[in-house]
Amino acid sequence: MFNSSCTIRSLDGVSAFSVNVLSALFGGFGNILVCFTVYSSFRLHKTWCYFICSLSVADLLVNLIVQPMEAILIVSRMTGVCQVILRDAFRLAAYITCGASLMNLAFMSVERLLAISRPLSKRQILTRRKMLFIQLVTWGIPCVLGITGQVARKSTKLSSILILIGLAGCYGVILSSYGILLLRAKAHFKVSHRMIATFRPHENEDKKRATPSSKDRVFVYRNATVKKRRESEKRAARTVAVVIGVFTLSWVPYGKFVWKFLTEMGRSRESTPFLPIREELEFESEGQHSIRGSSKSCLLKQRTKKRIAFVLTAAAFVAILSGLLYYYFSRKVKEYQQIVLEETQHITVTIKAGVIRGKFEGDAVVFKGIPYAKSPVGNLRWRAPVSCDDDINKCWNGTLDASEFGSWCAQQDVLHTPDPTKVIGSEDCLFLNVWTPKHRSTEKLLPVLVYIHGGFLMYSSGDWNGLHPSPEMVSKMKIVGVSFNYRLNVFGFLALNSLAEASSSKSSGNYGFMDQVLALKWVKANIHKFGGDPKSVTLIGQSSGGTSELALLASPGAAGLFHRAIIMSASAVYNKSWEDAADDNKIFIKNCDCVRNSSAAERDCLYQLTTEKLEAAIPWDVYPYWRMADFMDLPQKNVFCGAVAVVDNVVVPKPPLLAMVEGEANDVPLIIGTTAQEVNIKPVKDFSNSTWEDYSVYMKQKLAPFIGKNVSLVLAMYNKSEPSEGTLSPQFTYSSLASDIRVSCPNDVLALNASQGFKSPVYRYVVTNAPSFPMNVVGFPATFAFHMWDLITLFGFPPAFRYTPSPGDHSFMRDLRREFGKFIYNEFTFQDASWKEFPGSTALFTDSGIKVLDNHGYHMEECAFWLNNGFFSYGWIN
Repeated sequence: MFNSSCTIRSLDGVSAFSVNVLSALFGGFGNILVCFTVYSSFRLHKTWCYFICSLSVADLLVNLIVQPMEAILIVSRMTGVCQVILRDAFRLAAYITCGASLMNLAFMSVERLLAISRPLSKRQILTRRKMLFIQLVTWGIPCVLGITGQVARKSTKLSSILILIGLAGCYGVILSSYGILLLRAKAHFKVSHRMIATFRPHENEDKKRATPSSKDRVFVYRNATVKKRRESEKRAARTVAVVIGVFTLSWVPYGKFVWKFLTEMGRSRESTPFLPIREELEFESEGQHSIRGSSKSCLLKQRTKKRIAFVLTAAAFVAILSGLLYYYFSRKVKEYQQIVLEETQHITVTIKAGVIRGKFEGDAVVFKGIPYAKSPVGNLRWRAPVSCDDDINKCWNGTLDASEFGSWCAQQDVLHTPDPTKVIGSEDCLFLNVWTPKHRSTEKLLPVLVYIHGGFLMYSSGDWNGLHPSPEMVSKMKIVGVSFNYRLNVFGFLALNSLAEASSSKSSGNYGFMDQVLALKWVKANIHKFGGDPKSVTLIGQSSGGTSELALLASPGAAGLFHRAIIMSASAVYNKSWEDAADDNKIFIKNCDCVRNSSAAERDCLYQLTTEKLEAAIPWDVYPYWRMADFMDLPQKNVFCGAVAVVDNVVVPKPPLLAMVEGEANDVPLIIGTTAQEVNIKPVKDFSNSTWEDYSVYMKQKLAPFIGKNVSLVLAMYNKSEPSEGTLSPQFTYSSLASDIRVSCPNDVLALNASQGFKSPVYRYVVTNAPSFPMNVVGFPATFAFHMWDLITLFGFPPAFRYTPSPGDHSFMRDLRREFGKFIYNEFTFQDASWKEFPGSTALFTDSGIKVLDNHGYHMEECAFWLNNGFFSYGWIN
């Protein structure tokens, strides 16, 4: 009644039935365990939760539907009964569930390849929408192909070929992905060890093990989570790996019946789903007759197909198992961070002072709040800083957590309150910060850029408002960045006779500059451990940071500690002796109520005072005006301010300009820059709603005491339009004129003195580029090239300034970084060869790019007028 193709030998049937039932139970149990593991392992990456759950559902359907249906078919064929409809239903379910399972495995393989090969690429992060689309494709394609294959009456040979191609494609993707991962594993470890040297000494280890060799350049990826938490995550990963491995093993015996299913399809000419039994049997009879007619060729084909199936099954098993092993062991290195996103990766470095643990931030590794000197409190107040680099003066024990910035140096909170008793920061503040790129192409040490913050030597810090090297900046410029705090105001620059008498140098003041020298010594001794080159250190400072660079140029103690300097908006007027400053500072002693009959009693009184009382005694509103009273306005004749940066005969033995001319300064290449409208950051006089007549009246009132009737000449000199400087207005002209007197022209004198006394090249630039939108830095909407605009741009427009840069602003940033980058790398060849050493030319950073003016060029006539009329002494101080 029934064709012999519907029968099966009893032995084969029992074996097939047993294996089928065992694999169903095995697989069902494994998939339930997988779902439970995913549910309980809340730290698994969300992407893997989607993939594993989808794979488990597909395989659970195989266990609950496809395998029971196949068991029924096996029993039916053992009894000689063909269940055609059931067989077609079995085929449809097998198409969908097995296809979805294989496609899930393929997608998982590709996802692992991308996540581990390029773990930092944002494009690999699968959003909810992308995951839903992938699941739609994973389930949709098998459903469409399965239904189409069952409904359409097409050649079963073509169907078999398509199925084989699909299987080969899925297994090929799986095999290729995990194969590439295995091949790349060795390379990953090589790169990791080349870029990252392992320093993880523990407290109980001996010094020999704790000290890295000279070849150890950088650092090691290290898990910094609590041990208990780390062990629980390892157990979760191990559980997932074992469960999926068990599931994979359950597919091996089932591969035999997948092959039988395909060869059975090959024996039929057509697939005729849902046809009557007789018609189906006719097709089967024809197929059987065809096989008998060519038994030899059929046997060869069957053997070939069996070999292909065996190779595919074995390859898939090996690839999946290898991938699972790599997946588990990849937790040992940084690539596993894609799976456990919440886990913070840390890096440990050992220097002479001890062990430091930093962390990843963006494209860099950051070490914050590293003490470079002992806390300057108690008896160390108003003394030279003491280094941390020896066992006697250790600054920390064990491993230092360098994940947060250190305390600011004590200062009045001038930006938020006029109350002088409101103090922020601490006297314990001598910390530095290091940013180093996460990725390096070679072992070569990178140039170092050391940033010295400004703030009139009275306030600010090495991390104020994001003005410091950033992960984005060091990564793109391929440099190592450093910033640091140094003592400020009364703690960093107090010059008094009573303090000088207790000093071995018999002078006082400039303690903040001593901190800076020690910070540079720390950089020279330790920066190679962070990937920086101690033989290629460039200083960059803005405002009083630039003034600090002048002090370091004139300081014998800083010789050899830096190799280039970029000076931005510095105070060229630096000639106050410590004796004169000590005389000026008698008002400070009076404010402190520490006037005594002897120097010793005066010192004892000062040492007993609290931080808040010392800060409150600073002479802000009376001479010597430590912060300079009218620096954002035109000067008043014969009204000068005291200075806190002094010539102390030790740290700064001569005024910087004099040391340059006499050839006694540290001779290094210089870039000296200013912005065209420095005072526009917060001008004393706001002409925004004023007329030109109001402007003329004010100019005559302020300048007549200096130049008499020549005021009209000055007004005419500045009443001309320069395309590189924008449209004229009273506010623009006032800002340009005041900035020339206070900053630009004195910096020309500085650059001229340096070019005459240095053998190294000196370059000069002026920024006329203005922000695209008004920018409020300290309470005024600045619209021109204001003080700090070049620094804010260089550091990538930190978010604290709440400024959204335009494409033009970004173009200005690229220009600055490109030219400064060449200088930092000691490869300074300006894109326009006409930018010569000063005074041969001056480069202008304009709204439309960089332009070069020959023979000094920028405001030559104006600066000559101001300098010839004695205005140099009215330049900014500090």
